[in-house]
Amino acid sequence: MLAISFRRVSWGGLAIFAAFALAACGSWVRYEDIQPGKLTGRVYVEWHRQDKFIYRRRNDDPLLFQPTFMKTAIDPHDMYTDGGSVPQVALGHPGAFTLGAWPAYIIHDWIFEVHRCPNRKATPEEKAITFEQSAIILAQVGKALVEADLIDDNRLELGS
Repeated sequence: MLAISFRRVSWGGLAIFAAFALAACGSWVRYEDIQPGKLTGRVYVEWHRQDKFIYRRRNDDPLLFQPTFMKTAIDPHDMYTDGGSVPQVALGHPGAFTLGAWPAYIIHDWIFEVHRCPNRKATPEEKAITFEQSAIILAQVGKALVEADLIDDNRLELGS
């Protein structure tokens, strides 16, 4: 099993993904206006095959994210993941697929999984997350990672 440790990697890929998600909502959110939420726990990812991974929830230290607008934390369970669904066209940008953004990828994929598979064990609040809220959650996870000094915030612009 592969346990990924997060130390000072680029935030560029996460910023690109959040920008696309927020653009789809028809509005922009400034980085300064994003509240970071509370991120705890560790990410354990098992490599399955090319571009296919399995997130393994650890009962002793589960990945949890508490968005600022929710009463309960998002608590992903074991699931297959592709690491954030980064479009192939974006992979050429430095930092587009950064291992440091795994917490954001897992939270994002869990929200998608809960909506795609209604029988998944999830709280009613997790099941009620809208697309717009999912974009805000992704931005909040990213900011929480930056503020915890787990990823760099110096590559937020394309071409930098």
